[in-house]
Amino acid sequence: MNKLLIHNDNVVYKNLFEINIKFPPLENIDEVISTSIISQIKESNCDIIFIKDNLSDNYLELYGLRVIYHIRLSLELGNKRFLPIVIISDIDSYILNKLDNSAKIIFTKNIFIIKNNQQIVLEFLNRDFRNLNELEYQEFLEKIVIYPPKDYLSHHSIANEWAIDRWAKFLNLKTDSISKTNNKISSMLYFKYLQAKNPIQTKQGIVFATKEKGKILFIDDEWNKGWSDILFRIVERNKNITFETFQHSYRDIINIEELFYKITEKIKQTNPDVIILDLRLFQKEQENDIEITQFSGIKLLDKIHQINGGIQVIMLTATGKSLILEKLYEYHILGYIKKEHPNDNNINTGNNIKKLVKLIDKGLNNSYLKEIWNIQNELLKLEIFQTNNETLLELKNNISLIFIILNSNIKQKEKFKFTTLTIFKCFEIVCDYFIYEKKDNSIYFAYWKDNNQIIDNNGDKSTRNKIKSIFNKFGILSNELENEIKIMVNTRNHLIHPATTNFKNNTFIQEIEKKNILEWFGMLDKLLVKL
Repeated sequence: MNKLLIHNDNVVYKNLFEINIKFPPLENIDEVISTSIISQIKESNCDIIFIKDNLSDNYLELYGLRVIYHIRLSLELGNKRFLPIVIISDIDSYILNKLDNSAKIIFTKNIFIIKNNQQIVLEFLNRDFRNLNELEYQEFLEKIVIYPPKDYLSHHSIANEWAIDRWAKFLNLKTDSISKTNNKISSMLYFKYLQAKNPIQTKQGIVFATKEKGKILFIDDEWNKGWSDILFRIVERNKNITFETFQHSYRDIINIEELFYKITEKIKQTNPDVIILDLRLFQKEQENDIEITQFSGIKLLDKIHQINGGIQVIMLTATGKSLILEKLYEYHILGYIKKEHPNDNNINTGNNIKKLVKLIDKGLNNSYLKEIWNIQNELLKLEIFQTNNETLLELKNNISLIFIILNSNIKQKEKFKFTTLTIFKCFEIVCDYFIYEKKDNSIYFAYWKDNNQIIDNNGDKSTRNKIKSIFNKFGILSNELENEIKIMVNTRNHLIHPATTNFKNNTFIQEIEKKNILEWFGMLDKLLVKL
């Protein structure tokens, strides 16, 4: 049996051991243990490990106990994590527990404590030992608790770096940014504990590929820690997607409005269909409990909606507070993705990435809403709506409903129906504004209000003919437009009276699509702008 001793020249029987590791001078305790002690154990062929409980001049520091935790939790050691470990101490286990709470590890399986006495060590060297098995190792993990360092940046930073590590490993992604983040946390005992308790499988052939096309903009203060690389990996297989990151240093931001101005200019420049936005962009938000309205992501969301309410926003957040998460939907976001927090065991990394891909595809599929918003926004600015005319106010109100309906959570099939009926209602109001009906010899005919002349086609008062006549009156009727008017009217009639529909030559839409909505709303826009 190859025996390894970890010491600080504070034992007199070093020659009894085949392998000796002297504890090095300290700078960062976890980094020293990981880069020096653990790496030497990994390269050794030891079968059992002896550790002096104190490895510095200060006995109360008991760094030997911390080394034991590192051995058990360093996944890179493989089966060497399961080796029997013997603590050599000048005091008994009772006193050790009084001095340091981490001494509880002594009472886990395959950990032994003996007196710092050469004869006792010699006797112990001749005993038979066995390694922990997997079941016993899981029991060990359940018994111990490692808390995050008190001097670490914030709970948000821990969640952020933990999530980057898990997403990158799942995607089998290695970049300079991710390596830098990984190197920062890989030696920390707390993260080793998290990784041992929550092992992650790589994707192993599973590919969550985006299917839609469009532009994505990513805004996050942690973009350069690995998040930008991770999100690009998720969408890079789809060559129809343009992915950009707003690259900016968020440290020591003095003028938030100036930063928001730069972000909004980037949005106007790139014209994204989907924005993936972090809820908290500044360190001070991560350290304090504040109202959701004060989060920088929420404030920026309002500015995004002012640019174009049709831009689809996916919120990225490290918060685990359910109240905040549920309130996010009140701010008209497409959805949210939680950066996995160490305390949240309900999140599966693969499912989380899959959810993001679905949201991205949904957002890109909704990109037509940007055009709807633009059309509606420009229409509502028209001079004709700056009056108190009741008919025009009714038209304005109906136009205002179109984007609201399409941007709602109603099933797409249903909201396309409601939108078709609303657009048709707008045309009916326009007809009422220009045309009136008058009875002549028991038959109603349609007349222009401005000159009392009968409208086209001998005063045919059907809505289809009224709409066509108005387009013709303003010189914008074409064969294509006339055909589209017929399809829209027939589709509306089919929605209202499906049982009596009997249109020839498929002159109505059975399943309304977004291209139909855009066509019909564009027709209304063309007419009202002409007015």
